[in-house]
Amino acid sequence: MNFRADSIPSAQSACENRAKSEWAVANSTARCRGSLAATRPQMTAEIPQLLTLFAVAKALCVSKDTVRAWVRQGRLHPVRICRRLLFTPDEINRFLRRSG
Repeated sequence: MNFRADSIPSAQSACENRAKSEWAVANSTARCRGSLAATRPQMTAEIPQLLTLFAVAKALCVSKDTVRAWVRQGRLHPVRICRRLLFTPDEINRFLRRSG
């Protein structure tokens, strides 16, 4: 197999090609970010505050075991995230209205 000297790209042209391609990627990314920022919807809803099992037990002046029993009985409805029992303030208010 014969190699010709002009068929092998020089190191300088390879660096120039890489610089051009990196510039093209950066330029297209900047254009995409600018266009997405104009069309991206803004979040207006508030993130609800979730109360831990300990916080609910302390607020209701009962033990954590009592709160767990109320969950098992279906009297309290938690939000389960990674096996944790979390409660919305609305759920605690509902529970207090029903039990009071």
